[in-house]
Amino acid sequence: MTIEYPRPLNLGPRIYGLGVRQLVYLSVGACLGGLCALGVFTPGVPFLARGLAGLLLMSVGVCLAFLRISGLYLDRLLAVGLRFLLKPRQLVWRKAEEPGIAVIGESLTIEPDAPPVSLALQRAESVPVGALVLALNAVVMVILLASTWYMANGGLLDLHRWMARARF
Repeated sequence: MTIEYPRPLNLGPRIYGLGVRQLVYLSVGACLGGLCALGVFTPGVPFLARGLAGLLLMSVGVCLAFLRISGLYLDRLLAVGLRFLLKPRQLVWRKAEEPGIAVIGESLTIEPDAPPVSLALQRAESVPVGALVLALNAVVMVILLASTWYMANGGLLDLHRWMARARF
């Protein structure tokens, strides 16, 4: 197998260098963290605790968007780990010209008739930019509705009290 460089890569639609998956995790994490910090989920909790919980939710979104472990993003790694825990499988790997190596528990066995693993690059399906814009608009609408609900249920007074204590 030969790979020629430079090789053109189709990374799908990008906004400011971020993919759709990253934008969704960042926006959902920021929305949930902001709503938690504003007290939508827990109105009786002090602001410092709500702010820390909001930062925690935002950091989860950032970790899901950017953190890679062994070449896998955290969301894919969690999905693979969960699938493995729910139904453990036998892992078989081999190059096309070598006999297969099966990993069963702690022992390695040679499987001569194991299917070869394809190393071909697969082209990812691209998401239309219109769908991305629609998803971002939906996120903004949810934020606006949640903010309006919060302000209508005493959030404005809470913000006034917080600003009076902060003394910017």
